[in-house]
Amino acid sequence: MYFQISALAVLLVLSFYSDIKKSTIPNKYVVPGAILGLLYHSITAGVSGVIFSAQGLAVGFGLLFLLYLFGALGAGDVKLFAAIGAITGTAYVITLTIYSVLFACLIGILLILVKGELTRRLKNLYFSLINLLLVRNRKILQDYKQYGSFRFPFMYAVMPAAMISCLYPISF
Repeated sequence: MYFQISALAVLLVLSFYSDIKKSTIPNKYVVPGAILGLLYHSITAGVSGVIFSAQGLAVGFGLLFLLYLFGALGAGDVKLFAAIGAITGTAYVITLTIYSVLFACLIGILLILVKGELTRRLKNLYFSLINLLLVRNRKILQDYKQYGSFRFPFMYAVMPAAMISCLYPISF
């Protein structure tokens, strides 16, 4: 367990720093993290360890890939969660994903409130949805995503979520 927490902490700190400074999470962090997780679990638990780690990797990748398809985050975040899954397993990476999305929602709401844009954003969303329903033009959604949204590093949400996930795991 000590190895998993240490590897996770190093991976998260490096990814956080890189995401804040360069808006990217490089493969030089996530690939070794995933390989390290697979190797560790294969050495400590054999074939069942490889299965445990591979399932975590696949679930972490799959969950975040869905968010990536909707344009909610970048490819580096997807690969990061795959590596986290390889290190910690399925249950933790699912818990981390849930908490990260919740923290991202809170951060987004706070940013909207601080910038005083709540009314404008709700009005734009309302008219975009009405337009979409009446005109049935999907380009409206793409325009809203491109011009109506704002971005912040997902690692702002992942870091507190990682701590909460360790303290309050969700049991499946």
